[in-house]
Amino acid sequence: MISGLRSTVAADPREGMRPSADALETLERARAGAGLATAAIEDDVSPTTVPALTVTGVGKRFGAARIALRGVSLQVAQGECVAIVGSGGAGKTTLLKCVLDLARPDEGTILIHGVDSRSAGAHGQVAWLPQRFAPAPHRTGRETLAMLADLQGWPADAPRIDAVLTELGFARDALDRRTRVYPMAEMRRLGLAAALLRDAPMLVLDDPLGGLDARDRDVVVQALAKRRAEGRTLLLTARTPADVAPLADRLALLHAGRVVFYGAPRALQEVLGIDGLEAARVARLRTADAQDDLR
Repeated sequence: MISGLRSTVAADPREGMRPSADALETLERARAGAGLATAAIEDDVSPTTVPALTVTGVGKRFGAARIALRGVSLQVAQGECVAIVGSGGAGKTTLLKCVLDLARPDEGTILIHGVDSRSAGAHGQVAWLPQRFAPAPHRTGRETLAMLADLQGWPADAPRIDAVLTELGFARDALDRRTRVYPMAEMRRLGLAAALLRDAPMLVLDDPLGGLDARDRDVVVQALAKRRAEGRTLLLTARTPADVAPLADRLALLHAGRVVFYGAPRALQEVLGIDGLEAARVARLRTADAQDDLR
């Protein structure tokens, strides 16, 4: 089973989700702390709009020795695309799992549309692509989508499914093959199709471009850009900023479990005076390492 999320579907992501006084206080703390590791970023969230996501001081440990997340804070406005960028082991997947309540933080708070992420109704308007989309291997792609439609409550009509699969460049004949024979790129497209078909206001996508060649990446970027233009909120991960620069309003550089930069892609280059996103990313990580050595 792919989905571990609690799914209560409502017409409006904020319906029945009015933030409590404690939640509003947490939002204010996040706004105050969001300037850490950022490059003079203006707050895009108006005072009357509840952010799609507010992460405040989140820490996560695995045992006594391994610290996966260290005081992570960020805020995502409704309709915004934020890309969490970092190398393997930086904490990207752990952070997304904490957002989705698939892992519990040891400290800090997470609000989805102003509602505590641990609440039963918080994830009903979130579609999720895991890093490893692994449906039952004996099922066909068509059977997999039908099962997810039934579990998550979205319409599984054939024209709608065909339209999304065609948009993602999915081979039509592959839909009736068992998923155990799918190559990585095809499995990735099937998982992304399942997330898009849910038609949720917020998409949380763990490495949606992973395992795809340049042409397939362009196809996926165009599909995600279309959802962003429709007003959906996107939170996704990537290993390099160039992969997601065409989509992202803001980048969160995650390094050794800490956010070392949070801002617009252009600001990453401007604040360091370096041309090229990848060169700027490497320079910022070196600076972060040097600062750690001085502590």
